[in-house]
Amino acid sequence: VIAAVFDRDINCRRAASAAFQENVGRQGTFPHGIDILTTADYFAVGNRSNCFLVISVFIAGFPEYTQPMIDHLVTMKISHWDGVIRELAARALHNLAQQAPEFSATQVFPRLLSMTLSPDLHMRHGSILACAEVAYALYKLAAQENRPVTDHLDEQAVQGLKQIHQQLYDRQLYRGLGGQLMRQADLVIVPQMPPEHTVQGCHLSDVPMGARSCLLSGIKTIPHMSWTAGDLVALGV
Repeated sequence: VIAAVFDRDINCRRAASAAFQENVGRQGTFPHGIDILTTADYFAVGNRSNCFLVISVFIAGFPEYTQPMIDHLVTMKISHWDGVIRELAARALHNLAQQAPEFSATQVFPRLLSMTLSPDLHMRHGSILACAEVAYALYKLAAQENRPVTDHLDEQAVQGLKQIHQQLYDRQLYRGLGGQLMRQADLVIVPQMPPEHTVQGCHLSDVPMGARSCLLSGIKTIPHMSWTAGDLVALGV
């Protein structure tokens, strides 16, 4: 199931879907096999974005598959060599976090935070994007229930999110190889809200000098996400 939904290559996804269909038809022991087959069929898995962002949400609605799918994204796809896959994985975690908020807050988010200073550039980039996506998903869930985001994320987690950009700056990770990726990822989580000159909801006076050129250039790394001033205040970032 994971290969049918999350593999980078269309042929692998289609082969996995066909293999799953064969096993469901012959053995019938897979939980919710028929329901999954009707959604993740040979043609549906041909679209990679649809797999990551739509089909995965449907399958994760069955509790037997939710945590393994999230674990796979965190373990394998957040650090993928292909930047498109890293971004899709982060967006998928945003969607799946709303299916398993407690697991995402207590297990997934701390793991992602610990990966943000990894020596591996791809892991660092993907985990920063994923931290922002998961935090935003938990905030939206809390807002729908008229509750503070701290009901999901504890103070330590929120502080860890706020400190990411300063830690990157202190370790000079905005410079040299991969600096561009780090500046792009930082756009999603830079703290403070915008009284006047803002880009992507970030207050320029609070941004480290190394990141300001990136913000001023207006680079948008995840167009679908828009942090409003109210969102930032509620999240405490």
